[in-house]
Amino acid sequence: MHTGREKLNRLDTTGAKRDFNNAKNLGGNLNTILKEQYIEGARIVNALTKWGQTRSDTSGQSKAEELTYLETYRDIRNVDIPTIELKIKELKIRF
Repeated sequence: MHTGREKLNRLDTTGAKRDFNNAKNLGGNLNTILKEQYIEGARIVNALTKWGQTRSDTSGQSKAEELTYLETYRDIRNVDIPTIELKIKELKIRF
């Protein structure tokens, strides 16, 4: 589970999804807490994947549009991605 969360922090949704599925397969039904964690992890992976697909090309955007888009990731519950937060801070300083 921990490695899945680390991969989410690096925006490696494919790797995180694999880790959460492995946790499910290796004993997620035996432990209620583990089951809740892999379900929550899978929900976050799906939400981040969907968020990333909504606007994969940011090259033609203004700084304000890019900032607005990046801030929408915060709508995903229980996720904090340092690289996105850093980019948001950088854009706010320049903006």
